[in-house]
Order: sequence, then C-alpha cells, then structure tokens
Amino acid sequence: ADPLNTGYQAVQSLYALGSGWLFGVGLGNSRQKLLYLPERHTDFIFSIIGEELGFIGALFVIFMFCMFVWRGFYIASNIEDRFKALTAFGLTAVVGIQAAINIGVAVGALPVTGITLPFISYGGTSLIFMLGTVGFILNMLLGILCLMRSERKPLALLLVAVIISFYCFMVGLTPSALRAAIMGILTL
Repeated sequence: ADPLNTGYQAVQSLYALGSGWLFGVGLGNSRQKLLYLPERHTDFIFSIIGEELGFIGALFVIFMFCMFVWRGFYIASNIEDRFKALTAFGLTAVVGIQAAINIGVAVGALPVTGITLPFISYGGTSLIFMLGTVGFILNMLLGILCLMRSERKPLALLLVAVIISFYCFMVGLTPSALRAAIMGILTL
C-alpha cells in the first residue's frame, strides 16, 4: 500500500497498534488519535484501543466478542422454534462478522471498508441497532429460561431491563436508544 496516498489509514493504524506494545501507553494518551489516524472514533477504534490499552486490552476486546458469539450460538442451538433459532444465529453472526471485519481492517489484513466495531465505535444508529440485536437475543434467551421456569418471566424481564438501563446510563445513551433495546426484548 502507498503510505502517503491510498494506504495512509492502514499504515497509521499499524503505527497505533505497534506503539501500544503489551500494556499500552495509557487510557487517553494515544498519539495517533491526534489527527494522524483518520476516522479514529469509528472505523479505527480498535487501533486506538490497541495503542492505549496495549496487546492485553486488544486481546480482551477480541475475547469479549468471542464470548458474545459463543453464547449467542449456544442460545440459538437451544431454541426449539426453528425460526427463532435461525434468527438468533443470524443476529449473532452479524455482530461477530462485523467485529471480525473491523478488527481485520485495523490490523491490515483486510482493505479499509468503513464498518464500525459493534458496541464500541462512535455512532448512534449502529449502537441502537446493536442494542436491538442484543435485545432480540436476550428475549430468545428469556423464552428458553421461561420454558424452564414459567413463573419467573416478569422477574427476568425486569432484571434484563435494569441491566440495559444501567448500561445505557454508564455509556451516556439517549432515552431513544434505551427504548430501542427494551422494545427488542419485548417483541418476540
């Protein structure tokens, strides 16, 4: 890639990842986000995570996405209704593939595509749809749990709503994002 023209973003992304070493330069101390790396808050957020938190922080992000995909496929495999099982599988695959593409772009294994890192990249629309996706998957999980314990559905719904509300408060999301996530839980 041409480091001064078409490959500028990829090269700057690798500079960011490489300067993080094992433990990173510290949260908020990234040098590449100071106008060297374009789209650092969306497409290349993984590079900034790798620079600020190092190899350990980047591995933790990858581990969390692997856990999400593993649990999503586990939920999909335990649903008796075929349509709901395929929906849970597809939604989980969308999140996993989107994360894999973004991380592949950040490490230079894939061409720059403009796909955000789910749950982490800046952007309200992407975050609302990802929270809705999690809401659908959690609703299907609640369906499995309610088959096992049919009397505890209201308590489980309340618990999930409290968890999502806390997450939205911590991240600073708008009430519309919270409504989208809760509606995803209540729809199926």
